[in-house]
Amino acid sequence: MNIKQLMALKAIMATGTTKSAASHLGLSQSGVSRLLTQLESELNLELFERRKGRLIVKPESRNLLVNALQSLN
Repeated sequence: MNIKQLMALKAIMATGTTKSAASHLGLSQSGVSRLLTQLESELNLELFERRKGRLIVKPESRNLLVNALQSLN
């Protein structure tokens, strides 16, 4: 897990889409998707439910994500 992945994760959680997160971070949508895929692969965990183009945080992932994001503050 690295800082870029956590920043992408935070932006995705705030916006709900990789496209909006990419715009917020000044990255490409594919770059943000790649960061999310890498993070999920490293954790061996699907963090979001994909629903109609939006990413919904899975309930079982919420605590993990909140704790990881606290390291950014």
